[in-house]
Amino acid sequence: MNKKISRRQFITSAGALGLGAFAYLTPGWLSAFLIGGNKKEDFEWIRSYLTKIFPDKQHALGVGATYLRLKPNEKDINFLIKKICTGKEEFFKSKLIKGSTEVFDEHIRKQHLDDLQNSHVVYVDGWVLSQTEARIYGLVKLLWSDSLQLSKDYLFRL
Repeated sequence: MNKKISRRQFITSAGALGLGAFAYLTPGWLSAFLIGGNKKEDFEWIRSYLTKIFPDKQHALGVGATYLRLKPNEKDINFLIKKICTGKEEFFKSKLIKGSTEVFDEHIRKQHLDDLQNSHVVYVDGWVLSQTEARIYGLVKLLWSDSLQLSKDYLFRL
């Protein structure tokens, strides 16, 4: 079957391929800006919780920056929230928005102990931190930094 394609079909196909390549290769923060994705306000539910844990953010920002340099593949707010909340983001979000922190506190404690028991630890500036602790520090750094790093899988859900 030797079907000829019209000029219009060719240009349309080439444009669609180009747009797809652009969307895939564009950094997350730029895609979010162009598409109108997350803003820092979208993460206020976790930000307010972390503000209570870290009233002085300078230390947390330093540890978070070091952790993210060690684990550059985790420089993504959505990824860190998903890992910290273990897939229960919406549940914890609803609890924290209502001001109820007990359930989330207990979850963090359990994750911390599980990490230590299973040797899921990270060495940051001479400190031994559980994976959950380190991710919380990384999340603090990303939430209080100037630019958001959003994952491509989040952008495709918009």
